[in-house]
Amino acid sequence: MAKESRLAIWWTTAWVAACGQAAGPAAGTDITQDANAETTQADTATAPKDGAANEVGRATDGATGDSGAAKDAGTVETADAGPNCPKNCDDSNPCTDDVCAATGCINTPNTLPCDDKKTCTANDVCSAGVCKGKAVYWQSSFTSPQPEALNAVMATEGGFAAIGHTQAKGAGGSDGWLLFLNQHGSLQSDHTYGGDGDDVLRSLAWTGNGWMAVGSRKAKGSKTFGTWAVQIDKAGTLIAESAPPPDTDEELHAVVQSQNAASFLAAGYRDDKNGDTRLLLQRLEPSGAKLWEKTHGTTPFNPAWDLAALPDGGAVAVGDVAPGGGAFHLWLVRFDKDGNQTWQRTYKDNGEDWGRSVAVLLDPAGQVTGYVVGGSRKEPGQAERAWLLRTDAEGKIQWQTTLYAKGPSSVLAVARGTGADGFLLAGRTRSPDGPLAGMDQLTIWRTDVSGVIKWQTATGTANSEGRGLAVQVDGATVVGAAWAGTAGATDALAVRASINDGKTSCAQ
Repeated sequence: MAKESRLAIWWTTAWVAACGQAAGPAAGTDITQDANAETTQADTATAPKDGAANEVGRATDGATGDSGAAKDAGTVETADAGPNCPKNCDDSNPCTDDVCAATGCINTPNTLPCDDKKTCTANDVCSAGVCKGKAVYWQSSFTSPQPEALNAVMATEGGFAAIGHTQAKGAGGSDGWLLFLNQHGSLQSDHTYGGDGDDVLRSLAWTGNGWMAVGSRKAKGSKTFGTWAVQIDKAGTLIAESAPPPDTDEELHAVVQSQNAASFLAAGYRDDKNGDTRLLLQRLEPSGAKLWEKTHGTTPFNPAWDLAALPDGGAVAVGDVAPGGGAFHLWLVRFDKDGNQTWQRTYKDNGEDWGRSVAVLLDPAGQVTGYVVGGSRKEPGQAERAWLLRTDAEGKIQWQTTLYAKGPSSVLAVARGTGADGFLLAGRTRSPDGPLAGMDQLTIWRTDVSGVIKWQTATGTANSEGRGLAVQVDGATVVGAAWAGTAGATDALAVRASINDGKTSCAQ
C-alpha cells in the first residue's frame, strides 16, 4: 500500500470492554467477529476503577475552581456615620475599600481575590471595582502562515502539555512541537525539536519528572520516515532522543508508561520488504533507547494507531486490518509484557470500519474488565459514522453504537470518565445545514456507561477535528487542528469543555 494512502487514512479518519470470560482464547488465537451480529445492551458490569490505563496521563490535575478568599462585605474597612458621612460608608461591594474621610465616603477599588459566583471561572480578582474571573472553559487557536497541528494532550500541575508539529519555527521543515498552556488556555511557553527534515510528535507520556514523546522523523532529502522518541524535562528541555536510520517506512503513533516497569511501550507501524504494513511494538527506556521490538500482522495492512497499558505489564493496541488488500476493519490486539500476542480480534461487517483509540476498564480490585474503543464505521450506501464499542476482557463486543447520523463523522480519541461517569470522546462531525454546512467541526461527546449520549458539542470551527483528549473531574480538554484557507495549511486548536454540559465558554 502506498505511503500516501496510509497518511490519508491517518489524517482523514485519524475504540470498549466489560465482563471477562471464564476462559479466553489460547495465545495467538485469531478471532474474527461479525460486528453486525452484536446487539446493544445496557452496561451492568462493575464500574471502572479510577486511574485506568490510557484514561488520562497526567502529572497532577490543574486547578479548576475559583481561588482566593473573597472579601467579606461585612468586614471591609468602613467608617461609622458621622458629621461628614451621614450614613455608613459600606457599599456592600467586596471590590472596594470603604472609608469615611473629611470629604465624605470614599469607596476605592481594590485588587483583592474575590468570588464572581460563576462555576466557569477561576482565579477571580477585583479589577476597577468589579470581581472578574478567568474562564476555565475555553477555545484557543494557535495560528501562523505555516501548517501547525496538535495531536495529544495531558493535564499538568496548573495547566496542560500538548504536542504536535509546526513548520512556523524550529530547525526547518516540520519540527516536533510542545506547548505548555495554563488552565485558561493561554500559551505559557513552547518548544521545538528535530532537524531540518519532517519531524512529527504524536503521543506523550509522563515519566515522573518530565515527558516521553514519540512520532516519526524524515531526514531532509530522504523519502523514508523513521521512528522517533524524545525525552523532555518538566521545563521542555530536550534530554535525549532516539531516531535509528530506517530501512523502510516506520512510525510511532502511541506511547504509554508500562505498568510495574520503569520503561515505556510504543506502537505504530513498519513496512516490510514486501511493502506490507506491520504493527510495530517497542519497549523503550526513558531516554527513548529501544530495549526490544516486535512486529505483528498477517494481512497487507496492519498498523496500530493507539495503545493502552495493562496492569500485568502488557498492552492492548487498536488499529486496522485490510484482508487481501480489500476493505478495512477494526483490529484489537492484546500483548503480554514481552510483546507476544495473546489474542486478536477483527470486527468485520458488510462495509468498512476503522479503529482509532482504546481505553482500559478496571474493576475496584484493579482487574481488567474490558475495553472501550472509538473509531468509525461505514455501511454500504451510507456515510462514515462515529462508532463506539465496549468489549469484555477478551475483546468480545458487549455493545456498540453509532453516535452521529446527520453526516460523516469519526471518533479519534476516547477516555474513561471519572468514577462511573461513562466515556468522553473527541473527533469530528459534519453537519448538512447551518453556517458551517458541509464542513467538519471538532466535536466532543460524553456518553453514559451504555454508550448513550449525554451531550455533544461541536465547537463551531470550520474544517477542524479533535485528535487528543485529557479528562479531569470538571472538564475535558481536546487538541487538534483546523484546515486553513491555504491548501494543506492547518492551525493548531485546543478546547476545554465542561464535564457537565459540554459548554466551552461562560457565554454559552
